Amino acid sequence: MNEAGTSTRADARTTRRRGRPSPAARRFGYVVAVGANLVVLFLIHRWPGWDVVPFLSDGFTDVLPFVDASIVASIAANIVFLVRDTAALKAFGDLATTLVSLLALVRMWQVWPFDFAGVWGGWEPLTYLMLGVATFGTVVAAIVQAVTLVRLAVTTR
Repeated sequence: MNEAGTSTRADARTTRRRGRPSPAARRFGYVVAVGANLVVLFLIHRWPGWDVVPFLSDGFTDVLPFVDASIVASIAANIVFLVRDTAALKAFGDLATTLVSLLALVRMWQVWPFDFAGVWGGWEPLTYLMLGVATFGTVVAAIVQAVTLVRLAVTTR
């Protein structure tokens, strides 16, 4: 309502529940995601390479296939979303990529490819905390996507 007590179109737009972004905005986001993930793959494998990062140990080679799988799954999902962009497919793709990412995080915990010797002693507990938060958030995201998929399946019947 405006000052005169009447409703305006602008008021209706600002109070309306927000839906999915426009198809063009979603497509742009998918293209950006594919590009960003390709850049990350290039940085990890070509230049400068993961081995120049001073706090990554040789154990990172045991984690690298899982990290790669997570990145490639995201690239593949975003390419699929460019071709076909339905809410159910998006929820399924997001669930799949989230589960692959969870595998990479679990492998990080198992291998612990970090070596903070000779640097500030707080990096190791901080890294444990960040990895824990990332793992928790990924589990929550997987649950949300699974619930979204079930909800979409029930409402489309």
